[in-house]
Amino acid sequence: MRPFSDELQTLIMARYPLIWVQTYEETRLIAILSRIAAVRGKQLRAWTITEGIHDPMKGHRADPTTTDPMFALEAVNEQQTPTIYAFLDLHDHLTDPNTKDGSIIRKLRDLHDRLKSSNTSLILVSPKAEIPMELEKSIALLSMPYPDETELRDLFDRLYEDLKFRAQAEPAAERTLQVLEPAFRTNRDALVQAGRGLTLDEYENVITKCKVEKNLTVEAILTEKEQIIKKAGILEYFRTDQTLDDVGGLDNLKDWIRKAGKRYSKEAIAYGLEPPRGVLLTGPPGTGKSLSAKAIAQVLKVPLLRMDMSKIASQWYGKSTENIAKALKLAEAVAPCVLWTDEIEKMMAGEHEETARMLSVWLTHFEECDAPILRLATSNRPMNLKPEFLQRFERSFFVDLPLPHERAEIFEIHLRKRKCDPARFDLPELARATDGFVGREIVNLIKECLTTAFYEERPLTTDDLVREAEGTICTSKQKDANIDALRAHVKDWAVPASKQPNGANDGRRHVEYTE
Repeated sequence: MRPFSDELQTLIMARYPLIWVQTYEETRLIAILSRIAAVRGKQLRAWTITEGIHDPMKGHRADPTTTDPMFALEAVNEQQTPTIYAFLDLHDHLTDPNTKDGSIIRKLRDLHDRLKSSNTSLILVSPKAEIPMELEKSIALLSMPYPDETELRDLFDRLYEDLKFRAQAEPAAERTLQVLEPAFRTNRDALVQAGRGLTLDEYENVITKCKVEKNLTVEAILTEKEQIIKKAGILEYFRTDQTLDDVGGLDNLKDWIRKAGKRYSKEAIAYGLEPPRGVLLTGPPGTGKSLSAKAIAQVLKVPLLRMDMSKIASQWYGKSTENIAKALKLAEAVAPCVLWTDEIEKMMAGEHEETARMLSVWLTHFEECDAPILRLATSNRPMNLKPEFLQRFERSFFVDLPLPHERAEIFEIHLRKRKCDPARFDLPELARATDGFVGREIVNLIKECLTTAFYEERPLTTDDLVREAEGTICTSKQKDANIDALRAHVKDWAVPASKQPNGANDGRRHVEYTE
């Protein structure tokens, strides 16, 4: 993928008169435009509703006569010298009926040919890309990516040099430097990597806060980063301490995870491998798919980002597609990471036009994005997913109802978590009594019985758990037909997540593709 600055310069060299750049980072974009203007021998001017047209690099006094967008565009029309104009937040005024002397949209359409002949480019800068239908054929759209490691490293080095310079004259800065210099000097790469997914302003703020607190660590940056990602409102940043030891059974899945974890190393890449790109976990609810997702991120030692479909979905036409594109862009900037979508059939199934658009965005990103993102999807109803979607995953696992030895392992894990010695319990008997139970139901069973035992001021026993299990109708016994249909649907393309006690594993992955 070409660098953003190269693509923008190409459009300017090709005399594209109208370019829309979607970004929050106005200062960073202005710096890029300044370099392009210097190389191309052009002037650079910016416009805001508060200052009018001005030189953003030299601090020339703003022109108050051009604060009105229509007057500003007329000044652009009269400019004879090749110039790059950056109009900030003009989108707020495109349909403003109070704008003097007519329609901004009409004025932009009138300017199109005039700007092309005068070798002038008009850059519309906005955090959102809502191009009016009238301008769709006249305007080029670019989305400025988050800063890459080079930009973050340059900023990190500047902040370090600034601290060293201030330390020569300020005792407080000198004390800060004494505490933080080892981190600045020896942990630079990790601290820069931790900043991926932040804007330059956000990264500078985080480093500055770390300097004030005298605590410049990767953990400190990730804590701030978590809050910033949450603020975006479409991804959840999960902190998890779950490991594979917290997952009962699922040995085939665990084997795959351990192998996948090795693929991030430099040795693996040199060997010809690449980080895993996609894994699908499907099966009945409560069988441990979400728990496995959290454990996978811990094994891979990368952030876990959860795409919340309730935040992606919108009643407004096109907004859901815009939200998923924004989420994918953020995940790409944060990478390496695990991007987890729970119950993905709620987003990718159906024939609605918006669903088709979201699927198209997701599939395109999967194919074209080279960033090390493991797209981890869970699904309770894979029969609703399209074959072209299923084909993208390099491995699909079917997480079935737990086998007897897996139920015993689940009891062992969760009894120990609740300070009960598993050796005091008859685990084979508990596995027999909970035939058909999923992991979530076993955990709920333990919690209920433990509550009763605590109330009666006595230890929890095997008999307590067996009696409660025998009096419970588990979900699988109510939905036998649904689970059998699910098994039949996945048997030819999903590998069993569980390993049979005798080591048998006849799972095959195959998806029939149909246009």
